[in-house]
Amino acid sequence: SSTWVSNSILKGVLSSTRVGAKNVVVIADSCYSGSLLRDGPSMLSVEERDYTEKLAKAAALRSRQVISSGGVEPVADGGRDGHSLFAYYFLKALNENDREVIDLENLFHTRVWAPVTQIGDQRPSVGRLKTPMDEDGQFVLTNRARAEQIAAVKDVQVAQAAQQKAKLAALMAEKEKLEVERKRLELEMQLLEEKKKIEAAREKLERNRQLMEEQKKIEADRLERQRQAAEEQRRLAAERQNRKQQAEEEQKRVEAERLEKQRKEIEKQKRLDDEQGQAEQERQRLEAERLAVDIKHRKAERISGAPKAASGSAEQKRPPKSTIAAISPQANHPVKRPKGREKLDLAVFKWKLMASNPYFTDTGYIQSVENAFAGYRQIELKYVYDSSAASQRGISRLALSDEETDSLWLKKSFFSPFEPDLEKIFQYSERVGADIALICLMSADENGIYSRQYFLDVNNRRTYSEKNTKRVMWQEFGSALEEGWKDLAEAYIGDE
Repeated sequence: SSTWVSNSILKGVLSSTRVGAKNVVVIADSCYSGSLLRDGPSMLSVEERDYTEKLAKAAALRSRQVISSGGVEPVADGGRDGHSLFAYYFLKALNENDREVIDLENLFHTRVWAPVTQIGDQRPSVGRLKTPMDEDGQFVLTNRARAEQIAAVKDVQVAQAAQQKAKLAALMAEKEKLEVERKRLELEMQLLEEKKKIEAAREKLERNRQLMEEQKKIEADRLERQRQAAEEQRRLAAERQNRKQQAEEEQKRVEAERLEKQRKEIEKQKRLDDEQGQAEQERQRLEAERLAVDIKHRKAERISGAPKAASGSAEQKRPPKSTIAAISPQANHPVKRPKGREKLDLAVFKWKLMASNPYFTDTGYIQSVENAFAGYRQIELKYVYDSSAASQRGISRLALSDEETDSLWLKKSFFSPFEPDLEKIFQYSERVGADIALICLMSADENGIYSRQYFLDVNNRRTYSEKNTKRVMWQEFGSALEEGWKDLAEAYIGDE
C-alpha cells in the first residue's frame, strides 16, 4: 500500500476541532509540500528586548504551522548522515540551538533556510496551514539544557551574593568600631588644638603689646617729620605761586604776538586763495574749450566717414548701440563738478553675468574700462571691485561683501529682467568718494552675447545707460564694452 499522505487529508485532520492541541506544527519533507502554506504575521525579532513577552503572548494563541522542505516542486532526498538535505540541517539547528526559548520561524530562518537554499535546488518555506484553526499563534521551542544551565548560574550567583552580603555585614561592623575609635581620637585632637590656640593667643597678646609700644614711638617720630614737611611745603608753595604769576604774564605776551602773526598769515593766505581761484577758473574754461573741440573733432570724423574696417574684423562685427538715455530723474539739472580737483575719480562695480563663458573674465571687463577712458585725462580709474586688479594697478579696492554686491541687482517681478539698484550704487560711491561709477549686465546664448551698460554721475545723481541692440561673438565682448563706455563718456561730457 502507498505510504503517501495527501495534502488534503493532512489539512482536513489539522483543521478539525477534535485536535485538542493548541499549537501544532507539521514538518513536511516531501515534494510539493509548499502547497499547504499561507502567509502569516510578520516574524518576531529575537534582538528586541521584549521578545520573550511577545513570544509568550503568541504562544497563548492557537497555531497550525507548516515547515516544508520545498515549494510546489520535487525536493532532493540525498543529504548527509542518512537524512535528506532538509532533514539534516533542521536536526542540526535543533541540536545546536543555544537560546533558552525560540519560536519555530526564527529557528528556521536563522539556521535552516540559507544552507538548504544554497546547496539544494529547492526553497524550503515556513508558514501557516490554510485553516480557521490557526489564530496566528506561535509554536515555541524550549531548550531545557540551556534553561538548567541558566538556573545553575543563577543559583551560583545567589550563593555568591549571600556570601558578599555576609562579608559586607562584617565589614560594616568593623567600620562602626573604627568610627567610634576615630571619633575618640578626633576629640583628643580637638582638645590638644584648643590648648595650642590658648597658648598661641597668649603669645600673640604679648607681641601686640610690644608692637603697640613701638608704634607709639614711630607715630611720634612721624608727626614730627610731618610738621617739618608741612613748613617746607608752605615755603615751596609760595615760591611756585610767584613763578606761576611770572609764567602767566610771559604766556600772555607770547599769545599776543602769535595772534598778530596769525592775522597776517590769514590775510596773506586769503590773497593767495583769490589768485588761485582765478587761475583755476581760467584753467577750467580752457579745459572745457579743449573738450568741446575734441568732441567736435570726433563727431566730425564719424560724420566724414572713417575708413571702413576690413571684412570679418571686430569693428565690422561690433553691433550698433541703442540711443544713449539718461534715466535718472535729475537728468535735466545742471552738472556740478567737485571744486578744487583736476580729475574725476572713477569706480568700477562688479558686473552681473547671466551666462558662463571662458571669454567672460574680470580681467577683460576691467581692461575694457581702462582702454575706454585712456583718452580722457580728466577721468582717472581709482576703485575696482577685484583685489588682484586693484593691486596690479596700485589703486583701491571696493570693500563690498558678497551679500552687498548681490544686493546691487534687483528684479521687480519673477519674469522681469535684473536691474541695478542705482540708489545703493550712488551711496557706495559717495562713501568711497568716487565721482563716476560703472556697472554692467552681461547675457549670452548660442548666438552670441549682449550687454546693458550703466554710467553713473555721482555728484549730480545722473545715470546714463546703453544696451547692445545686436548680438556679437563671444570673443568680441571686450571691444563691444569698450565702445559702449566711450559713447556714455561722450554723452556725459556733452552734458557738462
